[in-house]
Amino acid sequence: MRFIDKKFIIGFAIGFICFPILFIGATYVFLKFEGFGPGLNPPQIVPVEQTVSLDWDVQTLDGQTINLKKKFEGKAVFLNFWATWCPPCKKEMPSIEKLYAKFNGKVGFACVSSESIKELQKFKDSKGYTMPIYSIEGTPPKDIHLKGIPMTYIISDDRKLSFKHLGGADWAHESMIVFLENLLNTDK
Repeated sequence: MRFIDKKFIIGFAIGFICFPILFIGATYVFLKFEGFGPGLNPPQIVPVEQTVSLDWDVQTLDGQTINLKKKFEGKAVFLNFWATWCPPCKKEMPSIEKLYAKFNGKVGFACVSSESIKELQKFKDSKGYTMPIYSIEGTPPKDIHLKGIPMTYIISDDRKLSFKHLGGADWAHESMIVFLENLLNTDK
């Protein structure tokens, strides 16, 4: 007659109890961060007054180097730092795309990542985004104060930092649309 090992029974019991808990927890985290959970909140609009430089280079997805100061001369700028591996970054991207569709031509848009051009192009193509995505080597100028991602800055046409936000947000929310429209009206 064969006896059942106590360690086997204890291990089986622990696994039987822990597996459902881990499975439910992992499912919750996946659904929450992959866009199936509750939507993002609009950013809290707290204006900031500081002059910043856009005199730095980024790479377009076709490999060209452009200077943001020259590219966006005379325009307000929506500047977003993000990554393809960052769940809050990916979750806010559809709202950035909507904002871009509304303000394209009136506001300069730059979604900047330190990832490779190949990885960024693959991501952009898979999602069908039209907003400008750039790659950067190194870090942006010190006056940008990048503290994490996603990090978004709105810069007026006279290079005043009008707004900054750390974390994912609903950028297509009416409050942000009104903020940008007011910024464009005061820039004139």
